Amino acid sequence: MKQISGKTKIMIAIALVIIVIGIVMVCTKGMNQELNYSEHTVLTIALNNLEKDKVVDIAKEVFENEIVFQNIGEFEDQLAINIKDLSEEKKNEFQEKLKELNAGEEVTVEQKEVGKIDIKDIVMPYIVPMIIVTVLYAIFNGIKNRKKGFVLNLILPIIVAVIIEGVYFSIYAIFGLPVGVVSMPVAAALLVLTLTAYSLKKGEAPTE
Repeated sequence: MKQISGKTKIMIAIALVIIVIGIVMVCTKGMNQELNYSEHTVLTIALNNLEKDKVVDIAKEVFENEIVFQNIGEFEDQLAINIKDLSEEKKNEFQEKLKELNAGEEVTVEQKEVGKIDIKDIVMPYIVPMIIVTVLYAIFNGIKNRKKGFVLNLILPIIVAVIIEGVYFSIYAIFGLPVGVVSMPVAAALLVLTLTAYSLKKGEAPTE
């Protein structure tokens, strides 16, 4: 069995420091979330004779904050604009510019406030499958290397997976990266790659 090299010990120490910093950031500031998952306002415009591209250009000009566009309606004849921190002044300015675009006729803009989605609702659908995959691999690895220490070979891949995932989410917390639609699929893919790489290295538990 291989011994833990000095380089590996340094990498583990760095990873643990990153995780600790990440935990502190989560406890003090929380996790940033993409606009669609955070508290925001949705303005819905019935396009009718309006050109969507021109409406989008006006929205980008008026709203300085983060915005996301979405086509809605049975025939995609409506445009939903998700806006962070919408002010009444900006909304009025937007409506005035739409009126100009529509040859002086008023354009109906519906407003809806959307609450923040709990971070648990984003991550939980992936957590259980990821735990199951990790535990099943750990059991397989422990049985495969039982002559070299079942318990250690059972626990070690779990520790490796936890460290890698911990670093991944700590990077999100430290740099304020928004958790969103791709965050958990990437985390799941990272877990598979981690266990695959571990397996390719024969999954042996190192000695002290």
